[in-house]
This record gives sequence, structure tokens and C-alpha cells, in this order.
Amino acid sequence: MKRNLRNLFLALLTALTLVVGYAVAQQQTTPQPAQQTQGDTDQETNDDQVGAEQEGKHEDGAEAGEQEETGMDESGESMNAESAEGAESEDLEGPEASQAPSAIESFGSVAFVDAVKTAQTTLGSSSAPFEATLEQVNGQLVWMLDFVSPAKQVMISAESGTVTATTDLPSVPSADASLTDYGSLSLDKVVEVARGAYGSPADVTELALEKDTKTGVLTWRVDIGDKLAVIEANTGSVIALEPLKN
Repeated sequence: MKRNLRNLFLALLTALTLVVGYAVAQQQTTPQPAQQTQGDTDQETNDDQVGAEQEGKHEDGAEAGEQEETGMDESGESMNAESAEGAESEDLEGPEASQAPSAIESFGSVAFVDAVKTAQTTLGSSSAPFEATLEQVNGQLVWMLDFVSPAKQVMISAESGTVTATTDLPSVPSADASLTDYGSLSLDKVVEVARGAYGSPADVTELALEKDTKTGVLTWRVDIGDKLAVIEANTGSVIALEPLKN
């Protein structure tokens, strides 16, 4: 009887040992899920921060590049406006803006009719000009003669009689605007009448012979002081005295 109990106990112990061994073997062979340590978590956090900082730097660099490309910064608009104002101011104060027309002190040594002949020879034409102007250009007294056909302006030195320039005219009046005569008044007389009409001493800066566009009357148009005196080229009568237009 005792022997049977002993054998039964040994059998149970053997079975229990086998069960425990099997359980241990199963636990060792089953793969365990990876666990994230605190160190891994901290490393991932640092990586995210570095990435965000790099992205921010790229965006800042792109914005700086755009500003550099357009030549603008936060004060760029006002700087450009000041530069434009400065350039405009320099233009207004330049030599051409401040330079006043030069007074005509004499009428040169070349007669008006001789200047016309020189211009006609230069153009190969016998037609008369529709306007003849005497004035100072770059410190030189010149006759400027405008023709309908060909549509040219011939500039002639009133001192030497040489042609200094020939240029095209962008527009010209009709052929009947050409002068048919040059009047009977001398240049001295024209200036005398203009000064009498002005009423006080003043410089004459331009003399122009042309037909009145409304009446067709031959006239001298004299720039004197701040006025324009329109004088009939044969009788010397003053047709008009009006403010000089700039």
C-alpha cells in the first residue's frame, strides 16, 4: 500500500515538473514586444526640435532672399521714395531748368536773305521757309529756317553764314504757309517797336518771322522780357502784346 502511494507521488511530481518546464520553455521562445525607453523618447523629442529649428531657418532664409531679390527691406519703400524725390529735385535744378534764354545783343554779320539762300542751296530747293527765327543756341547766334518741302530745318550761323545743322521736322503746315516776302522792316526797327510796346527796358531773346495763322498777315513775333510782341512786318503796327508762354 505504501509502495503504491509512493509511486503515485513520484508520478505526480514528475508531471508537475514537466508542466513547469514546458511553461518556462514557452516563455523563453515567445518574442517580447519592443519597449521604448526614456532615452529613446528624449532622443525623438530632440530630433523633432532640431527639425523644426532647421525648417524655421530655411523659411527665414527664404524670406531674406525674397527681400534681397526685390531690393526691399522694412524701410525700402520710403528709401526708394526719397531717392525718386532726390532725382526729381536734381532734374529740376539741372542746367536746362535754370538756364534762361540769352539776350540778342546784335544781329550778326549775315543778312537774312543771304541766310535763306544758303538754306535753299543746302536743300536743293527754291521754296521759301514758312518760319525764320533768330536766337542764341549754345552761345551762338543762329538763324533757324523751317521749310514745308522738304520738311526740314536748316540752322545757319548768323556770324559766319555756315550751316551748323540740318534736321527733319516732324510736322509742317500746308504749302501756303510759306513766306511770299520778308516785309519791309529792318531788324533794328522791329526791336525798337517791340521795346516801345513793352514800355520799359527789357531783353529781346527771340525774333521770328512768319504768317499769322488766322489772318495770313506777315508778322514779326518778338520775345521781349516776359511778353510776346506781335508786329506787322510791313507797317510796324503792334498787333498784340501778350504774356509770353513757357
